[in-house]
Amino acid sequence: MGLYKQEKSKNWFMRFTDEHGRTIRRSTKTANKSAAAIMLSDEQRAVLNRRLGVASPSPTGASAPIREVIKRFLKSEGAMGISPGWIETQRSRFELMIAYFDWRSIKDITTEGLKEYIEHHPTAKCHSTKCEYIMHVSKLCKWAINQSPPMLASNPAADAMPRLVGKQAKVEENRDVRRPLWSFEIPLFLSARPTHAAARRAWDTHRLPLYIIALRTGFRRSTLRDLTPASIHLHVANPHILVPAELTKSGRQINMPLTDQRVIDSAEHLIRESYRRRRSDPSYGHPFAPVPRPHTFQADLARAGIERVDELGRHVVFHSLRSTFCTQLALSGTVPQAAMELMDHEDLRTTMKYYTKVGVSDKRRFIKNLPKLELGSNAGMSQSMLQERHTGTYGGVC
Repeated sequence: MGLYKQEKSKNWFMRFTDEHGRTIRRSTKTANKSAAAIMLSDEQRAVLNRRLGVASPSPTGASAPIREVIKRFLKSEGAMGISPGWIETQRSRFELMIAYFDWRSIKDITTEGLKEYIEHHPTAKCHSTKCEYIMHVSKLCKWAINQSPPMLASNPAADAMPRLVGKQAKVEENRDVRRPLWSFEIPLFLSARPTHAAARRAWDTHRLPLYIIALRTGFRRSTLRDLTPASIHLHVANPHILVPAELTKSGRQINMPLTDQRVIDSAEHLIRESYRRRRSDPSYGHPFAPVPRPHTFQADLARAGIERVDELGRHVVFHSLRSTFCTQLALSGTVPQAAMELMDHEDLRTTMKYYTKVGVSDKRRFIKNLPKLELGSNAGMSQSMLQERHTGTYGGVC
C-alpha cells in the first residue's frame, strides 16, 4: 500500500485498502510526490473515519470533475437497462444545471442551491418537471454515496424536493394519476382489431396474445421483455410462469399460475413466434418482447373507444394492465396477501392503495348484493299507531 508509478505515465498512483477490505487503485493526477503523499494520507484518514462510523467521503472522489462523475453514473444507468433516450435526457439536464450553478465537482452540490433552482428554473415551468431535475441529482448523489470509497457523505438533494403541507399535501397524496381498465372495458379492448391487413397481422400474431398475458399476469414491462421460454411451463399438470429472482423488483422468485386456457394458448403461440424471427433480432427467443410502444397502445385504446384520460385526469397506459390485473384479483375475492405476492410488492399498502381501483359499475354490483331493507320494526302496527309514532304521542308520551 502506498504510492507507485505506471509505465508511460508521469503521475503518481496510490494504492490503499478501503473500509470493506478492498484494494483501491487510483491516479493522483499529479507528478509531485509530496502532493501525492498528502492525497494518500487524506484517503487513509477518510477510510479510518468510516471504519469508526464517522461519515467521511473520499477526498479525491469528491473533488473529481463533475462531468467525469456524471459520465460514470450514466454508464452505470445504461448497464442497469435504462433506455438510451432517458439517459440522454438526464445528460442534457445535468448540463443545464452545471451551466446554471457552475459546478466543478460533486461536492459543490448544496441543498440551498437546489431549492433555489426549483424556484427560479431557467427552462422548466411545470412543477413535476422541476421535481424531475432534483430527482436526477438525488439519484446521482445516492450513486456517489454507494461507491467504494464513497464520494459523498450525505445526499444534499434529499431535503431539496418541495413538499406540500396540510390539506394540499393530503389531496396530492390521494390523487390518482393512472387507472386500470374497468371490467366492461376489457372485452372492448381485446376486440379492437385493426382494419389494415399488415396492422391486423401484427395484432393477431403478437399484440393481442401479449395483452392477454399482461391482463392475466400483471407483469411489468421489463419482466415481459426479458422472460425466456425456459421460465414458461405449459405442458405440466399445473401450467405456470416461474419468474427468476433476477427479473423481479423485490428479488423474490414468482410462481404465476396459468389457469385460463386462452392465456396458455397465447403463451404457446408467442413462444412459437419468437423463434420464427431472425437470430439477429434482439427479441429472438423472448416470446413477450417487444412490448408495444406508447403510441401503438394508445391507438389500440382509441379503436376500442376507451379515453386515454378520463374526467378525473387519470391516464390509461400499458402499466394500467398491471393495475387491471390487481383490481380483478380484488373483485374475485383474492386474499390481499396473495395479491401482494403475485404483484411482487414489498408492502401490502402499495397493492391496496395504488393498484386496486374499484369502478362505479363494480361498486353498483356490490351494493346490489346487499340484503333488502325490510320494515320489520313496523310490522303489525296499525295505521293509527304509525301516525302516533310520527307525531310523538305513541306510548302515552306527548
